[in-house]
Amino acid sequence: MDSPSETVPTSCSNWDCYSTNKAKADQLEQICRQTDNTDLWDRYQTTLQQSNPNLLLQDRPDLIQRLSMELGDRAVEKIRINCPPDQWTVYENK
Repeated sequence: MDSPSETVPTSCSNWDCYSTNKAKADQLEQICRQTDNTDLWDRYQTTLQQSNPNLLLQDRPDLIQRLSMELGDRAVEKIRINCPPDQWTVYENK
C-alpha cells in the first residue's frame, strides 16, 4: 500500500506516463474528459488494453509504432518528451 508512485496527475500534460491500473486510469480519465483530449485518451486506452496491461513501452517498439499510427506522431513525441524511456512503464495491477 505504501507506494512512492501513488501520485495522481493533475492534468493531461503527461498522461502518457500513466497506467491501465483501474483506479489511476479512472482518475486520469475524469481529468482528461474535462479537456479536449477525450478522443485521444480513449484511443490510447484502447491501444494499451489490446496489448499487455503490464507492458513496458520501451520493450515494445511495435506498440510505439502503433501508438504513432493511431494517435499521431505528435502524441508519441509527447510520450518521448514527457516520459523518458526509463519511465515508459505501465504500472502493474497489484
